Amino acid sequence: MDDTSYVYEYCLGAAHRPPRCIAQTPVFEPGRFLRSVKWSPDGMALAAVSESGALDIYDMSPAVAAYCGGLESGAIGAPALSVPHASAPLALAWYPHMHRDAPETCCVVESVRDHPIQLRDSVSGYVRATYTARDDSDVLMAALALEFVDGGRFVAGVANSLALFDVLRPGLPLALDRLEVGRREGVRGLVSCVAGRGGLVACATFAGHLGLRAGGDLGPVAAWRVPVEYAGAGVVDLRWSSDFLLWAAQRRGRFVVAWDVRDLRSPVMTVERPAGNQRMAIDFDPSGSHLVAGTVDGELLFSDTRTGERHLVDVADDVVPAVAAHPYYPDRVAPSEMTRLSQFMADCMSVGALRGFAHFSVHIRSREEIILRIHPPSDTLPISSLTISEHVDKVQATEESRGLFQRMSGMEMAPDLSDYALELDTGVNFLVAGYPRYKCPYVWLRTDHQRLVVPAEEGQDVEKDVPLRLESIDCWRLYDIRPWDVMVEVICTAVVPPPENPFAVDYAYFERITREERVVLTGALLEFLRRVYLRHYFFSDVVMADIRCLQKLHFRDINVLREYQQSIVFRDQSS
Repeated sequence: MDDTSYVYEYCLGAAHRPPRCIAQTPVFEPGRFLRSVKWSPDGMALAAVSESGALDIYDMSPAVAAYCGGLESGAIGAPALSVPHASAPLALAWYPHMHRDAPETCCVVESVRDHPIQLRDSVSGYVRATYTARDDSDVLMAALALEFVDGGRFVAGVANSLALFDVLRPGLPLALDRLEVGRREGVRGLVSCVAGRGGLVACATFAGHLGLRAGGDLGPVAAWRVPVEYAGAGVVDLRWSSDFLLWAAQRRGRFVVAWDVRDLRSPVMTVERPAGNQRMAIDFDPSGSHLVAGTVDGELLFSDTRTGERHLVDVADDVVPAVAAHPYYPDRVAPSEMTRLSQFMADCMSVGALRGFAHFSVHIRSREEIILRIHPPSDTLPISSLTISEHVDKVQATEESRGLFQRMSGMEMAPDLSDYALELDTGVNFLVAGYPRYKCPYVWLRTDHQRLVVPAEEGQDVEKDVPLRLESIDCWRLYDIRPWDVMVEVICTAVVPPPENPFAVDYAYFERITREERVVLTGALLEFLRRVYLRHYFFSDVVMADIRCLQKLHFRDINVLREYQQSIVFRDQSS
């Protein structure tokens, strides 16, 4: 590639708007051409590895803000951080929960020849920790590929093995899996790239072999190789476009090949591009349907894998080896509506299993419905008829009345979630449902509609089966809307004054349950609050305070239970 880095906009699915350049870096000095680039998870920084050995971190926030605001953005500017190395880094991976507002998360793992793997601060450039993998002769093995498989673990491709590391535990790997079994079985060759998705880790080698491993323990799953008719000189890049579709790019190969990992007998799709002797990367947009690839002709190839539509854009006079898709596009095409709806309701089921919130409780009514109950005696804000959607499809109640919420002998009975019981309840109840016929989640008010909903005209009856018009629901088809986004809007609308933290924790509730239940519940609640914190709401700082308190409570109970178990073991051994 020439001595410039570009940022291109690609309007997904819009043939009348071809890709166009919206920003570029200054021209580098001769010999400092780029080998690879990677966007940070928050989309506000770009890590670039140059042939001269420097690791450059670019601040992309001005360009991203200008683009999202509809403005033209020209030059990106000089690197915010440049870290020199003796040789060019072999692999690089951002910490997956990195966000610029949380400096402790701003870090990358990198591998340099004849050096251990390093966790480097992307703001100051200092090394935070090192990780080493050694062979049977105690010789240090450099990582040729790096990939995070979950929040705190990453996989390194070292020689013909995969090493699993924990970020919080520097030093030797948690597991070291040799890919080659005997002389003919397994995955043969030096590991060239690694890609993780949904609990699976895909790896590939310079010999054209591919393999799947279980992400938790790197146990063997499958091994195969590129068919002869599509083979090149080794796989150099792997990307997942969905939970089951794996794409591989090859050196000196004319095809980018895709497999469905549920049936590896043959490829399911290919995309042709000019073959070259260089390592040319590929990437996908967040929806997983649009492929972007570099070519040896100095062009970027944009390909819609659903329709076969292709765009070629000239960007350089030489090879384009490095491409990286931004993790978020405001006008991106989302995955299929049914897939997103299923994920939305799966998240609702997870929230419905949680307890211990101060302002609300969630109850699962069916696979498609949950009840969000605002706790009394909170004052409730009358909802204007302007918040009622014009959507008039009626939803038929399928459950018979079973009574009101009851308590007997100090134990909470299973609540009655029928529409009749919800209307008589003293709290304020909302129905959040994701019915397949609508292909979109909706929210209904299920408590005393005549009292809470202000009709548009005097004397007009309020139709209780018409869903509420919420901003989060209106944006559902355009943005990545999660159930907690909807819950924040509902709670802040229904409670007067709006709470400082809609997800505030009721610590008194945890004192009323057993220690064993508390350990499980606090662990699940910590994971949920972590997701809420990463959405960067206006109350994220308060959520972090609750996370710290719950962590102390969680680990205190774990230590007590561990000491109790050890005392039992010691007593049994002594007897």
